Amino acid sequence: MDADGHRKSHLGDLTGLPPTTVHYGEYETLADDGAQLGRRLADFKVTSEVHPMPEGRHSFVLGAGRVPEVDQAIQQMGQWLRKHLGARAEAAPDGQTAAPP
Repeated sequence: MDADGHRKSHLGDLTGLPPTTVHYGEYETLADDGAQLGRRLADFKVTSEVHPMPEGRHSFVLGAGRVPEVDQAIQQMGQWLRKHLGARAEAAPDGQTAAPP
């Protein structure tokens, strides 16, 4: 803890990190770490997005296909990756967005 009672960051210097996206469940033990990472990325001007999952727990992505909010978060992750990796999205036969083969 620092003199003001705030937890010291163990993240160090984040300068030079590639674009980063952070998804975390708000109800998980490590939620504060996800939020702190988002703030630190912004402090170091790293291109980033932070997405807390309301009521999400650790490993919330395991709800894929059963929890609409998880499916939406996974779609956001895919969109972000395509944007930052330069991949082109194609429509799958079921109308969903799919990554190219």
